[in-house]
Amino acid sequence: MRVFLALLAFAILIGGILMSAFVSAAWFSIPEAGAPVSIIVGEEETADAVADALQSSGLLKTRLGYDMFASLYPPARRPKAGSYSFRKGTPYKTIADVIALGPKREEVSIQIIEGKTINDEAEQLKAYGVDPSLVYALTGRTRPSLPFDAALAEDFDFLKDIPSGQSLEGYLFPDTYRVWKDQLPEGLIRKQLRAFVEKALIPLDADRKASGMSWHEIITLASIVEAEVQHSEDRQIVAGIFLKRMKNGMRLQSDATLNYILQSGRSRATADDLATDSPYNTYRRDGLPPGPINQPSLSSIRAVLSPLMTDYYFFLTGKDGAVHYARTFEEHIANKTNL
Repeated sequence: MRVFLALLAFAILIGGILMSAFVSAAWFSIPEAGAPVSIIVGEEETADAVADALQSSGLLKTRLGYDMFASLYPPARRPKAGSYSFRKGTPYKTIADVIALGPKREEVSIQIIEGKTINDEAEQLKAYGVDPSLVYALTGRTRPSLPFDAALAEDFDFLKDIPSGQSLEGYLFPDTYRVWKDQLPEGLIRKQLRAFVEKALIPLDADRKASGMSWHEIITLASIVEAEVQHSEDRQIVAGIFLKRMKNGMRLQSDATLNYILQSGRSRATADDLATDSPYNTYRRDGLPPGPINQPSLSSIRAVLSPLMTDYYFFLTGKDGAVHYARTFEEHIANKTNL
């Protein structure tokens, strides 16, 4: 009898020690100093596979103890894919909670300024660790020529009307967006396209139909207006000038379209610029260029849809942003001389 009682007492003691170790490891242990250990949980990975990864990384005191804990704690059986880091000695509950919640996600605020180009946006996103090639794979680009990802047209029907070979230049609506950093660049691009639909395509489509122009023509002209002048009233006047020049068989002769293709940044085209053989050289080519030259503002889009028709045929924008209009070529030359 004494032997039995002694064995029972010993078993209770061992059980108590094991239970204390289990409770400590599961809920109360203190993480060790030193570098954290990283594990990766794959998509649709099971709780058992996660436990295997935790054990092989040295994050579990015993696999049996963690399995017991997981049977008692449901979140441990609901892992989410992602990359995680823990220090050895981290309580099982903390590990299970973090993996059940999912990896921390950083939300960023990105302002896309009116009049900027796809190239500008790709350069801007480099600050968030995005390789420009990932942007161009989705948006395409004009220089060198690369079409946008046709898969986007499955979610945005209007993209099917964009001429073959074009990029998304002009259609990435400029605004401030909050985006998950891990969804860049596609998350941002999709938000921009959705904003274009919601803020321009749907509310302004009746005006577009009344104009007799396609959306591609409107956005192309709006982008030129955006690049040429700054204020809403000037934009309406300049839109009217461009529309009237095209109607009367005159070329647009826009320095902005040349700057786009040459990336010269000059406010006035040089003789060499004017000699450039490009469909974007509106000094040498009739009508509109093949596509937009930037992401135009809603103000410029509305200006093309509601132009102010005047008797002006020419204009110049001074360094101070003031616009100087002329009815005749002689008046236009005089304005150039006086600036």
